[in-house]
Amino acid sequence: MVAVDLAEQMLDVTQRRSGAKAICADAVALPFPDSLFDCVFVGYGLRNFSNLNAALQEIHRVTRPGGQMVSLDFFLPPNRLWRKLYLGYLYVQGAFWGFLLHGRPRLYTYIPDSLQGFLSLEDLSSLLRRMGYVRVDARPYILGGIGLHWGIKG
Repeated sequence: MVAVDLAEQMLDVTQRRSGAKAICADAVALPFPDSLFDCVFVGYGLRNFSNLNAALQEIHRVTRPGGQMVSLDFFLPPNRLWRKLYLGYLYVQGAFWGFLLHGRPRLYTYIPDSLQGFLSLEDLSSLLRRMGYVRVDARPYILGGIGLHWGIKG
């Protein structure tokens, strides 16, 4: 198991808790050879990539044929009314917990901020198919506001 992140502090925590090898790198330029991994997992990170298409291409490149890409992340619900309510809810919850736990209300409001220009669950599924994943499945949670994706590299 190898953990990759841009934030060295996150990698330090990962190494202490799991013993995984930790590498500081950008998802758009992964320092691995082609077809190295059986599975690449991205947890709550897709919406934070500086270039989503380039990062997904890199993930595809380092995954072996028949290997999987799995992602869990927040998404924009497809319904416009639900989207506005959901973003408002995330903002209020983020401010509440940021203030309660850390005395900093804006600490967790980055989540709805990061979703402003992101995709819906269905949009990501379509993008993965166009990138060469032969079987893409997605499971929505909270009416599409959170989703679990997995795809098999062809």
